[in-house]
Amino acid sequence: MTVPNFNQTDESLISKVKTSAIHVKETMQLYVQRYPPLAAFLFVLLLISSLPITIYLVFSVTSAAIVLSIALIGFALVEGFLVVVSGGILLFILAIITGVTTFIFFWITLAWAALKGTSATIGKINLLLSHASTKLEQVNHIKLRKDE
Repeated sequence: MTVPNFNQTDESLISKVKTSAIHVKETMQLYVQRYPPLAAFLFVLLLISSLPITIYLVFSVTSAAIVLSIALIGFALVEGFLVVVSGGILLFILAIITGVTTFIFFWITLAWAALKGTSATIGKINLLLSHASTKLEQVNHIKLRKDE
C-alpha cells in the first residue's frame, strides 16, 4: 500500500493560490492606473468602512462570549437576535458611508474629467497656434522674397 504524498498536493495548491493572487494584483493595478478616481474611491470606502466593520466584529465576538458564558440555553436565540440587530445597524451605517463616498467621488471624478478635458483642449489649441504661426512665417518669408 502506498502512502499519499501530501506535500506535493500542498505545494501545487500553494502554487495555484500564489498564481491567482498575482493575477488579481495585476488586474487591480491595471484598473487603479487607468482610473485614479476608482482607486481613491475604493481606498476611502475601505478605510471608512473598516472602523464600523471592526466594531461589529468585536461586538459579535464579545456578545457571543458573554452570552455563552452566562447561559448556554437560549444561546442561539439571543445571539441570533443580537447579530441580526447589529448587522442591521452595520448595514445602515455602510449604506450611509457608501452613499456619501459615492456622492463625493462623483464630484471629484467630474472635476478630474473636466481637468483632463481642459488640458487636452489647451494642448490642441497650442498645437493649432504653433501650426498657424509656422504658416504665417512662411507667408511672410514668401512676401519678403517677392519684395526683393
